[in-house]
Amino acid sequence: PLLPVRAQGMVMLRRMVLARHRVALANLPKVLAIFDSQLRDSDSYGYLNAISGLAALADVCPRDTIPVLCSHFCDTSLAMDIRLKVSEALAKVVARCGEMLPEYARDILDSFEGACHTSEPVVRASALASIGEMAPTLGPLLPVFAPRMVAFLSHVLANDANEDVRRAAVFVFSALLDTLGLDAFTCAGDELKAIRGHLKQ
Repeated sequence: PLLPVRAQGMVMLRRMVLARHRVALANLPKVLAIFDSQLRDSDSYGYLNAISGLAALADVCPRDTIPVLCSHFCDTSLAMDIRLKVSEALAKVVARCGEMLPEYARDILDSFEGACHTSEPVVRASALASIGEMAPTLGPLLPVFAPRMVAFLSHVLANDANEDVRRAAVFVFSALLDTLGLDAFTCAGDELKAIRGHLKQ
């Protein structure tokens, strides 16, 4: 079908998902496949509606949808603009997960860290910013993930020469310190020393 028809169809489908319409809920795998198939549309009107649809699905069936979003964010065959929009969608999903976030935190963190190895600095910076937004949402479980996060930030500061990426890493580090407070020294003391050394360079 023509792009306006496909886009309008995805808008209507997304509304049905958010309204938890019985037809949409009874056909969630098919709905997921429809949004997923439109993600590679060359027109932004097409792929933006597909991403919005996937983000809506993540509220209804996160177990099936979040891995799809994570996979697309790390997919280097996708255009950079699409990957950045997927990153934004994942950040919104993280914010809405609430108490359910720990169940999906490892997969989401894996995708953010994986995207930091891509060649585009803007994607790496976006992934780091998403980690920073994810940290406060983890709540009491943040100390469990903090050592991994801090170690990764230390790796970025030691190896990534791009200034925007390094600034993003410092932003995440600051967000972690603000959230953890004195607990930061308990759960990631050695890595904090390493980051301090990188910042002095």
